[in-house]
Amino acid sequence: MVDVVPDTVTQHSNKVDSMSNSVEYKGYSIVSDGTFGYKGIKPIGKGSVPKGLRGVYTNTSFARSAIDALKVEAVVKDVKKGS
Repeated sequence: MVDVVPDTVTQHSNKVDSMSNSVEYKGYSIVSDGTFGYKGIKPIGKGSVPKGLRGVYTNTSFARSAIDALKVEAVVKDVKKGS
């Protein structure tokens, strides 16, 4: 009976580790925020997250889409300033 408890604990900690994986995407890290599988966006290195990326996303693809949209918006603003 004692042998079963350590195996159960080990399996549980593996699940937690696999859920806390982060994905790097275009200078940001998409991480699990620990609640119901939501994802948050963190900067890689120093700095803060732009206001447009703050909040939680239901999955990684929505977070990636938000990062892409922010990058496109920044490019459009740069082009408008140049003309």
